[in-house]
Formats: sequence, structure tokens, C-alpha cells
Amino acid sequence: MPVVVPESLVIEPAVAVRVARLADGRFQLWWRDEADQVEIFALTEPESREMKQLAAAVGGRQTAVTPALPGLARPYFAVQFSGGPADGRRVVVAERFLPLRSGLNFRDIGGYRTGDGREVRWGQVYRSGSLAGLVDADLAYLDQLGLRLVCDLRSPREVKRAPDRLPAGWGGEWVARPLSSQVGGREQARLLRQQRHELDKLLRRMYTQDILEENARSIGDMFTRLGQAENRPALFHCAAGKDRTGVMVALLLAMLGVPDETIVADYTLSNLAHGAIEQVMRRELRQALWVGIRPSQLSSLLLANPETLRFTLTAVREKYGSVSGYLRQAAGVSEEVIDRLREGLLA
Repeated sequence: MPVVVPESLVIEPAVAVRVARLADGRFQLWWRDEADQVEIFALTEPESREMKQLAAAVGGRQTAVTPALPGLARPYFAVQFSGGPADGRRVVVAERFLPLRSGLNFRDIGGYRTGDGREVRWGQVYRSGSLAGLVDADLAYLDQLGLRLVCDLRSPREVKRAPDRLPAGWGGEWVARPLSSQVGGREQARLLRQQRHELDKLLRRMYTQDILEENARSIGDMFTRLGQAENRPALFHCAAGKDRTGVMVALLLAMLGVPDETIVADYTLSNLAHGAIEQVMRRELRQALWVGIRPSQLSSLLLANPETLRFTLTAVREKYGSVSGYLRQAAGVSEEVIDRLREGLLA
């Protein structure tokens, strides 16, 4: 079986502007639109209309590097286009991967455009892997995000073995909503042995059966909680931030009207955190030795293969008509909650 390089599966989401933090603390921005002049302003809040701190101004180019912004732990950038085809356009953007020292696959799902031209708000919904290994500097950073809700999608066994670390005195709500299989350990081992040469099929079953069907009501509860404005910003996480979290976020983005190609692209970004995912899942892989499977045979389980999520979205629509249909029929999410989520999470 050929070795798959994780980065080869990454699909860069189609966004108007993207930003990444450089090693020296500066930020690099890239954009697609053409303009005679581009001004980049640093903001403390994504919804702010006050653009007081000019971070960069360039003429015509489609990339820029800002100075370091030590006073802004979580900077947002307003990119203002003047002249040319993009004249008058203003785009707000932030770094998608958050700079936690020991965090795993911690990302903001903001900035994605919907089919009707709206945009998912930044700083409202985050996704990640385990919080068990966060260091004090991470907790201080996390505290500044203003999280109001943390939904842990791991099994009770996983939570007990590696409980979340959260900021001291944190005033939000932590809830456990495991999206794990109801099948017992022996049956899981049998399935793993049977399908060790068809791991893509195993993951598809996990997504559609274990997560979506067996835990539909837990998913519905989390959507209902997220629909309450006082529960945002919110974080959804599992062990790696790839599978259970990936399905949850895919449902949310699809319900908001984000196109499938963008949803799948966001899912594949977990491949950029493959090294950290491999470390955190090492113990789980070693347990496969008990059923006569070498950990190396399970390496594809650590990949975010775009075809796995495409299959899952197709399966949901074939059975329920749409993702919103699944949320209403299987997960018990009311139309009122769906409307509130669209109103609260889209700009």
C-alpha cells in the first residue's frame, strides 16, 4: 500500500483573504482580489468598524506582511481595497490555526462564505483536539477568547484518562456529549480485524452510523445549546479534532449554507496537524496490537481524507433530504434553533 503524505490531502479553502502568523510574530496576508491600493487595519474585535491601527499599506500586490502586534493576543484584520476591480471591498480575517503552544488542531471556523453571499462570523465557533495537554500560557490565551461553552465529544473513558484543562476561574459551561460508538469493545475489535484492509470503509461507517445515527440526540442538544447567544463563543473538541469534531463542524457549516467544497476543504486542514494527531493517538494505536494488528496498518485512520467527508454528506442527504433535514428529523433540532443559528453565526 503506497504511503500517503498527509499534506497531499490538504485542500486550501477558497477564501477572499487568508492570514498566517510568522515565527517572528508578524502576520502574512494573501488575497485574490485586485486593487490599486490595499490597506490592512488591526482590530481587537471582528465586528468593529473602527480601523485605527494601520498594520500595512501596499500598492497593487496580493500579499503583505504586517509588523508584530504584541498588544493584540487575538488580532483580526480589516483589509480595505481601493481602486481597481475590488474597489470599496472590505474583508475581515483572522488566523485560522490559533497559536497554542501545546494545543492540538485548534481552529476558528469563521470567514467561510455561504452560497447566498453571507459569511460565517469569526471568533464564534472553534474546533480542536484534546485540551488535556494545555500549558499555562495556553490557558491564559484561551481565557482571552471569552469562551462560554466547551463541548467535549470524547468517550467517558477518554475524558477520565485525560481530562480537559481550562482556565482557572473560568465562568463558562463544560458539557460532555460523547459521539462514540454504542458497540462494545469486543465488537469494535472484530470490526477492526475484519476491515483492517478497508479502513476507509471503517471510517465511513463510523461517521454515518456511530456518530450521526447512534448519537443524533447528542448532536441535537449541542446545536440547541449553540443556538443560544449566551453560549457563544463555543468550542467543540474530541481527541484529535478530526473525526467527531469534523463531522459536527461539517453539519454546522452545511446547515449555515457553506458549499460542500469549502466544508471538505476545512476538514482536510486537520492533515496539517498530522504530527500532533499521531502523538496523541499513539496509545490508541498501540492497543490494536491486542487484536493482532500493527499500528502502522492503521495509519490511514489518522488522515482526513476528503472522500470520507464527501461520502458522509452524500449519505445524510440521501437519507434525510438535506443536512437541515437530518437535524430536524434525527437530532430533534427545531426550526427556530436553526433560524437563530443562521442569524447569530452569519454576517
